[in-house]
Amino acid sequence: MGNLSLCSSTPGHDLGSHQIAKVTDLDPTFPSDSKGALLIKHQDNNYEEIDYSTDEQIKKYSNSFKSGDCLAAILPPACMVGHYPGEPPGRKPCTIPPPRK
Repeated sequence: MGNLSLCSSTPGHDLGSHQIAKVTDLDPTFPSDSKGALLIKHQDNNYEEIDYSTDEQIKKYSNSFKSGDCLAAILPPACMVGHYPGEPPGRKPCTIPPPRK
């Protein structure tokens, strides 16, 4: 992923929840519950969520990362976590994506 490194944290520093300044969806036609996401901390301390369906999309988008940006988190697709917010735990099947053309 280009020059992107993992964000460093100091002992006792809780990354906690962050206000996401920007959400970038690299594949708007792909079902949201079947997309992974990256949380990028930019050099200006703003966070961007990048939703993607393939590694190739991330490779192309990584050219837009600047020096000082770092990877704060990798989030699996919601359907792989096992439940959605507000629902009881339990496996929910992933949405079958439409065929690619």
